[in-house]
Amino acid sequence: MSRRGAVRAERSCAGGAAGGVSRDHPGTGEGAVLTDPLDLDHRTGWPDDLLALLRRHPRDTWAGHANLGATATFWLRRHAMFRELGLSLAQATRALREEATPPEAFRRWFAPRLRFFLGELEGHHQIEDAHYFPVFQRAEPRLSRGFEVLERDHETIHADLIASADSGRALLDALARG
Repeated sequence: MSRRGAVRAERSCAGGAAGGVSRDHPGTGEGAVLTDPLDLDHRTGWPDDLLALLRRHPRDTWAGHANLGATATFWLRRHAMFRELGLSLAQATRALREEATPPEAFRRWFAPRLRFFLGELEGHHQIEDAHYFPVFQRAEPRLSRGFEVLERDHETIHADLIASADSGRALLDALARG
């Protein structure tokens, strides 16, 4: 599964919003709406200027890098865990919707995993935004635009986390009432 597909699974697992950010741009005519190509819901890749360091230091070399090593491995594993758990939540929701899972079994399985997922992802983003992104931007100023994009991704995902938490609570409450 692609990162974008996994993020969409994470964002929609409990019925959260999945809309992209479209903006009215001055000078484009009244009501004209343009979509930012680096918006999370529309991004198909990164521009060449933001791929420079990735090409110089491919992801598969990070674990053995003297300055990254264990830290890179830890964070890559966390990202993989979020993608896997988001997919599991989406699959469980689909099974409930298709009546392949009894409501009570779903509720017992889903509630603790949703709480864990939402809490851990929020904490993870706070650490990246407050610590790692600023450190990386100071180390490589050419990547500032890329980290600004990632911070916007976090804002989008945060809004979807709130919507997912609200939807998840409403679903679990409805299941508890029968």
